[in-house]
Parts: sequence; structure tokens; C-alpha cells
Amino acid sequence: MRYIGKVAAVALLGLVCAVSGVGGAELPPPVTRAIAKYCLDCHQGPEAKGDLDLTTFPFDLKKQKVRDRWIMIHDRVQRGEMPPAPRGLPEKQRDSLVQVLAKPLTVADRAAIEVEGRGPMRRLNRLEYEQNLRDLLQLPHLDIRDQLPLDPERHHCDKVAAALDLSRVQLGAYLNAAERALRKAVVRDHGPAAEKTVRVFGTQLGPRGVAGGPECLFFVHNARGVDLDHGQPRIENHPEIEMGLFRSPVGRTASFRRV
Repeated sequence: MRYIGKVAAVALLGLVCAVSGVGGAELPPPVTRAIAKYCLDCHQGPEAKGDLDLTTFPFDLKKQKVRDRWIMIHDRVQRGEMPPAPRGLPEKQRDSLVQVLAKPLTVADRAAIEVEGRGPMRRLNRLEYEQNLRDLLQLPHLDIRDQLPLDPERHHCDKVAAALDLSRVQLGAYLNAAERALRKAVVRDHGPAAEKTVRVFGTQLGPRGVAGGPECLFFVHNARGVDLDHGQPRIENHPEIEMGLFRSPVGRTASFRRV
């Protein structure tokens, strides 16, 4: 028993040395004692479960990854998952331990939010980049998405900061896409192109042979319909007859403007 007590004391001392003083943060003493009593059997040495060696794991809550790991430890202790049975903590001790551990975690998390915001910074994915260029350059029909590499996904989402890395190839593609967008935004002509009006005349105009029958095609003369289905002959190169409206058999409609 004395040997076991000495081992526990040495482990506790090593734990205190390991988790205190890093980044100016110190593990609260109640947490240190609870770890030495309930956790070191599984979380110590090179074969520590969950790849978590609590004798060397720091308590530097300024680092995001370290803080996230301690938050996970807090949550598992709070839910009663750690330490596992039969070495579970008494209920009162568990509640006290969770409260003691929650205080520095909350302070560190709020400090990080004030500096970095609630979400980590990330680059725009290719859809967001295209939309921003459209708004910035007032080019609503700009299409540069296909010039950019596909964005990696994390948890079936392409907006996760951890997945949106920025490589040399990615940066080059974004710059090339921006250059193309700028070329489209710059006016190169001195004025609009001259309008050109072309009038096209049909030959052998008539409803027969048209898909859908006479209901799909009719002609106009001086803004009035011309009925070609009541014994009238076909119209040969008549300069004043125009197609008025064409309806496809499936119901779609295409209008033609008189010129």
C-alpha cells in the first residue's frame, strides 16, 4: 500500500508538472487529484487509451486543439462516461469536478470568441467566390465556377474550414478566375453595336405538314389572322404575310415579333 501510495504521489507530481505552467494555465487541483485517482490507470504512457496521456497532455487553453480536447473530457465526465464503471465517480464529486473544470474552459472559450469570432476563418468555396465576384463587378451572369478545383467536403458539406485548404494550385486558379472576371467587367467597345434588321419571308406557307396541325401555326396579315385551312391556296412568297404564333404539340409557346 505504501508503494502504491508513492507511485500515485509521483504520478500526481508528474501530472502537475506536465499540465501546469504551459501558456500560463494551471489545471485546477481538484481535477489533478481526480485524474491521479481515477484516470491514470488507462491514460498514462505510450499505450494510453484514446491516445490521451494525461501525464503529458498540456492545459494550454489558448490552443484550439487542446481546448477542444479538454472540452471533450469535460463532456464525457459530465455524461458519466468517464471514468468508466466500476471506477465511477460519486455523484457529488462528479458534479463538483465538472463545475471546477468548466470555469477555465468557459473563460478561455469566451476569450477566443472575442478575438477570433465564433467560427474559424476560412477561404470562400468556389460557389461563394463566384457569387462575390458577381456582386462586386456587377456581372450577374458571370460563370467562372468550372475554372476552380472542386472543394473538398467534410461531413457532406463544402463549407467546413478544416477542409478548405489553400494550396498553390488553388490560389493560382482563384487568381486566374478573378482575371477573367475583370476582363469581362472592363468595357472594350466605344459604344453598342449597330442594330441590324433582317426580314425573312417563308415560301409555300401553310398549316399542313406542321407538327400539331393548324392549331399550332397561323399567320397574320396587317395584324389580322389569315385562315389557311378553309380551301385557300398556299401562299407563295407573299411579302405581307408573317408568322404570328407557333405552339408546339406539347404546349410550349414561342412568339415572334413583327419587324
